[in-house]
Amino acid sequence: MAGRILHELQSTGYYPLAATNRPMETLWWALNSVLLQMRNPLYWTKLKKAKPKDIQYQTALQNGLALLAAGAAALGTRQAVVSSKDGLVRRISFQPRPYGVNWTALYALDPGLTVEIFGERPKGMHVEVSDILFLASKVMHLITQNQAGRIIDAVGTFLFFKDPIGADVVVREVTSGRIYTAALAPS
Repeated sequence: MAGRILHELQSTGYYPLAATNRPMETLWWALNSVLLQMRNPLYWTKLKKAKPKDIQYQTALQNGLALLAAGAAALGTRQAVVSSKDGLVRRISFQPRPYGVNWTALYALDPGLTVEIFGERPKGMHVEVSDILFLASKVMHLITQNQAGRIIDAVGTFLFFKDPIGADVVVREVTSGRIYTAALAPS
């Protein structure tokens, strides 16, 4: 599975990934890189730093969308819906659900899913389906430029495409009806 995600990710042109015989480790490094790029745009007030420039938001957003689109293509997912209310993410649902997984604040995820997906519990650095699900919520925050912990009440809809790999996102603010959009730019 990790190898398939990496193959799809390389086709987006956003990651110059070296060939390796450890695809899970390479995928983990790609995810870690995206999360580090998101750190300042999502937490700049908490970190007591200046507001990031638009290029930082766009870089983190495009790389996050590339990883999400690659994961969706490899997992066979065509759409995701993320909803937030009262400052917290409440639901993350991918359709069709990868391995039957979705997430809600009420029911959470089954921790045994890693074993089901990868055959045995991976040792060391690894990426789970839950990491891809939660990446969608972080991308939604980047689109609205909200800080983690100060999330607007919104519903984000992600549409994923396979040939070529792509993603379109529409986020609608529930209270005001304001709409935010983003798309994975061609590489």
